[in-house]
Order: sequence, then structure tokens, then C-alpha cells
Amino acid sequence: MPDRPIVRRARPDDWPAVAALHALSWQSAYRGIYPDAFLDRDVVEDRRAFWRERLPAMDGEVDAVFIAERDGKPTGFACIRRESDPAGPLLDNLHVDPECKGGGIGRRLIRAAASWLTDRSPDASLQLYVWAANHAARGFYDRLGAVEVERFDEEVPGGGMASIVRMRWERARLLRD
Repeated sequence: MPDRPIVRRARPDDWPAVAALHALSWQSAYRGIYPDAFLDRDVVEDRRAFWRERLPAMDGEVDAVFIAERDGKPTGFACIRRESDPAGPLLDNLHVDPECKGGGIGRRLIRAAASWLTDRSPDASLQLYVWAANHAARGFYDRLGAVEVERFDEEVPGGGMASIVRMRWERARLLRD
């Protein structure tokens, strides 16, 4: 039986693992939302370029990335940003290896992010944006108590438009342990 996943703060040199998880998750969850040509050809290098620059440049008091590992293998990550969105703190990314979904990794990552946030801002809210067609993710956030507060169309990577939903928890501290 595999070890229980651990969650830790990502280091700048974790960017290749974060990028690989991000690309794999997009390829699995966003089929039918993003163009197949982008998912099949461009997504890996797109996410590598993004995280190669972004993770080392993050301010550890304003932004944080958490990575989950099981038996030494990265299985998911979450990125939280305190000041990037005018509506409040943002769960900017939450991605789990498709083969590991349903094992509690997403919940552990959200708990870590919420704990980090509320240690700095005890009464903070937390929000995220999710593609409307990503029913599995929306159901997951709904089960954790997030409420849909806004819906609009946005351009997707690789071209095209899709509906996106902003979901919110009024009190991030309720997501902790």
C-alpha cells in the first residue's frame, strides 16, 4: 500500500514537476474545452515556460505553491495568490495527477493553501475560477462549500472561448483541517 501523500511548500527547483502535473491535468480535464491541437502539441512546453519563470519569481509572503507527493512522486499541486485578483485571495491552480484523483490529495492541498492564507489573514475569503464545463471540479468545490458567484466567457489557451465560473468561500478558515 502506498504511503499517505505528504504536502509541502514547493521550492523554485520544483518547477519541472509542477509544469508536468499542470500539463497532464489540462490534457485530462480540459479535453473539449481547449483545442485538441493545443493539448496534443503545445501544452507541455506552454506549462514548462510558464512555471520555469513563475515559480522562482513568486513572493513567499504573497504567493505560495504546495506540492503533494506520494512515495516521493509528485501527485498534485495548488497555487494560492493573496493579491492577484481584485475580488480577493485566489486559489489560482489546483491540479491532481488523473491517476491519483479520489485519494484525498485535492482536499489536502486546499487545506494547506487555506492554512497558509488564514495564518496571514484570519478572516480571508478564498475564490477560484473554474471552466463551467469542468463538472468534476465544480462538483468537488461545491462539496467543499464553495458558492458560484459569477459566470462569464473567457478565451481559452490555444484559441476559442468558453464559460468560466468564479466560485467563493466566504471564510477560508473553514477549509482548514
